[in-house]
Amino acid sequence: MTEIFSSLNTGNIQVVKDRDASYFNIYSKREYYIRKIDPIEVEEGLTMGQNVNSDAFVLVGQMAPGVRTRLVFTDRDNPPIAEFTIQKSQFANLMPTSFNSRKQHGKKKKKK
Repeated sequence: MTEIFSSLNTGNIQVVKDRDASYFNIYSKREYYIRKIDPIEVEEGLTMGQNVNSDAFVLVGQMAPGVRTRLVFTDRDNPPIAEFTIQKSQFANLMPTSFNSRKQHGKKKKKK
């Protein structure tokens, strides 16, 4: 599902990142959302040599609280959910155990 979570100022990439952060603050149980690409992201992609235009979409995924990834894609019917899932798993494996304490939550050691 593509959601509209817009900003009046699209000339600054930090505004886009802040908007994405706000989304996850509001919808804290969500792992990702899909939105239209912002014009500043098109400009950013072109600067980096990517073939991107204003018809693209972005899957914004939260790897951990405060850590997000943006995956650009063009086929609205095929968002890169599997790619995000792999990235999130790889990220979790790189983090120290204390960072992944949510995974550990609820597991109690047996007393001997």
